[in-house]
Amino acid sequence: MKTDKSNVLKLLKRKRDGTLRKSYKELALETGYSKNHLKKLSAQLKESSIEELSVHKNTGNASHNAACNSEVEYIVKFKELYPVISVAQFKDVYEEDIVTDKAHEKDVRKYGLKIRSYGFYLNLFHRMKWVSPVKRRSKKAKDKERLHLLRKPSERKGHLIQIDGTPFDWFNDGKMYTLHLAIDDATSEILSGWFTPHECLYGYCQMMCLLLKKHGIPTYVYSDRHTILKGPSDGETVFSLMLKRIGIDQIYALSAQAKGRIERANGTVQRRLPVDIIRFHIRDYDELNVWFNDCYIGYLNKKFSFLPLDPNCEFEEIIDKSFDYNRVFSVEYERKMMADSMFYFEGHIYNIADINTGEVLYIRKGVKIKLIFEILTRKLYVIYYSKRYLCVDLGETSKYRRREKQAGSTKELNEILRDLDKKK
Repeated sequence: MKTDKSNVLKLLKRKRDGTLRKSYKELALETGYSKNHLKKLSAQLKESSIEELSVHKNTGNASHNAACNSEVEYIVKFKELYPVISVAQFKDVYEEDIVTDKAHEKDVRKYGLKIRSYGFYLNLFHRMKWVSPVKRRSKKAKDKERLHLLRKPSERKGHLIQIDGTPFDWFNDGKMYTLHLAIDDATSEILSGWFTPHECLYGYCQMMCLLLKKHGIPTYVYSDRHTILKGPSDGETVFSLMLKRIGIDQIYALSAQAKGRIERANGTVQRRLPVDIIRFHIRDYDELNVWFNDCYIGYLNKKFSFLPLDPNCEFEEIIDKSFDYNRVFSVEYERKMMADSMFYFEGHIYNIADINTGEVLYIRKGVKIKLIFEILTRKLYVIYYSKRYLCVDLGETSKYRRREKQAGSTKELNEILRDLDKKK
């Protein structure tokens, strides 16, 4: 640790006066100053006093790199566009959209805009009393907390994929939507995501489909124990059966801390995405789903992902061009036929028709049929004697029940439903 400069100068003054008999080497060890620095200060004592040398020449003067009033006013005006934003993100947004953007070259020259340090923006936030949504914990608070050691990441990309669903008000309109997110454990790279009103099978299937198309088939999927992802008593769910079809094994976390990487990724997206939705003029969730996967994931990965320990990749590329994603993400059901080739499914009543001609197929009452419901397209098909047939929605079951009371027979009911279908 260095000795105070004024005390060092006093020692050098004594050495020059002959009252202190120590070499510069000894003084360097005692004070922490280098030998050359001590010789330089000793030479300066010939022309200046200890009091003059103790005070830095720039004391009381403004820094040559200090922001001028016009630059600060420009930054304050820009901040009005983003009322809720963290210091780090504001630095990124301001420098990307203004300072380094060629469209704002005139403003950069006119107002003297520059790339500034994080500390500059932090001080400006304090001075202007702007509130950051991210609060940094003090060292004392960190020391009091129990230390959670981070699990070593997977060595290879594609070995372990973490998935999770996180609800949030992304558009700041009071409506919660769930982001189904997938990240790579080896790199913390966001792989895909999909927004739906609630955490659901459809959201996870869309997210996994995008992951397969972009990267290939991973070895393991790591998740929490949500009922969509894990059945009771280690039973299989519809989603786990879908993963098994393509050879993906599942691992389940016992706590949120165990899947800390995706929890941190969720936090990063929750803090940054609402601001960037305003910044890039995203209008609704349909547009958000496309933009998030095509553009925004790459933007975040450049900032927050890192290289894997092992450059080899475990993603299995899907080479087969005939690979049917709809078939992978589908559910099979069994139903019994009613009279007039009709059956019930999810509160609706259906007919069976030929896919090419649209002609209604007659199957006698009581025959069991296999239904295939495609999650991605939300289409329903019948497999009958190894041939696929289209399912024609005739209306809700409640409507059928009401019409059944009005009709004198099943034949009359069928005619009424067909008439209603033509009027649509």
